[in-house]
Amino acid sequence: MIESRNRIFISAIASAAAGFLVLSGCSSESTESSSNVKDLVPVQYSETGVLPVAMDIEYAPFGFFQEEGTPPVGFDVDLITRVSEVLGLQVEFESMTHDVILPLIAKSTNEIGVSAVTVTDERLRDVDFITYLGTSDLGLTLASDPGGLALDTSLCGKKAGAFSGSVQETKTIPELNEDCVKANLPEIVVSPKPGSDFQNSLRNGDIDIFISDSAYLVYTESQSEGEFQVTSGPTVNPAILGIAVAKDNDISPAIAMAIDQMIADGSYGEIVAKWNLESDALGSAEVLR
Repeated sequence: MIESRNRIFISAIASAAAGFLVLSGCSSESTESSSNVKDLVPVQYSETGVLPVAMDIEYAPFGFFQEEGTPPVGFDVDLITRVSEVLGLQVEFESMTHDVILPLIAKSTNEIGVSAVTVTDERLRDVDFITYLGTSDLGLTLASDPGGLALDTSLCGKKAGAFSGSVQETKTIPELNEDCVKANLPEIVVSPKPGSDFQNSLRNGDIDIFISDSAYLVYTESQSEGEFQVTSGPTVNPAILGIAVAKDNDISPAIAMAIDQMIADGSYGEIVAKWNLESDALGSAEVLR
């Protein structure tokens, strides 16, 4: 499924050196909580000391490389690195495209998926999720585009791109097309695009708009030096992001407890603030099966 696997180990010390925020001066209560969390870690992890994580490391601000040859950075990187630290494990990142993560996790005995994956009922048939962040959908266009597009019937008859296999491809655009049909307008033409090809597709006029997670597109706009702009109007499809775990993998309760501990000790809030995602923060983690 994956021809070449790029594995990257990050220890607690390395993550701190890369700018990860680790709180010091833990109380005896938090130390005891950490010990309780470690008791929940399944033996296949405690014996190896490794937490294998599948991630699309071309998806800023969740996971990306700032420079070639350096460790990955991003919200998801910081979050799962801190989670692994609480669990007494070391992260091993495996970089892959978004569309292959869930099929891999569904069949894996120990790898988990952390890559801004939206929780849906359909996906819950194949994997379990631990919730960790909110999300919603937004659109991105060329800043020079005078069309005034938004995620509404203004897209009817337009060409829209989305990541292959994403919720935006399978849910958001079809729902928008239902509105087009009701309004007797031409349907949106869907063009799934893997990786970062969507930027060239916008430049070349192959698509009029690209639809994805709001945090991802806001970050893309901020780094584009004025070339791209997010759509006006409200976001759509508020949803929850989850860490994907195989149905027969028993690590889910430990991860959920680790995130709840991070929320309580403030480290979750530190990471959320670092990546300007405060509006998407959750008050607790939940295991969804």
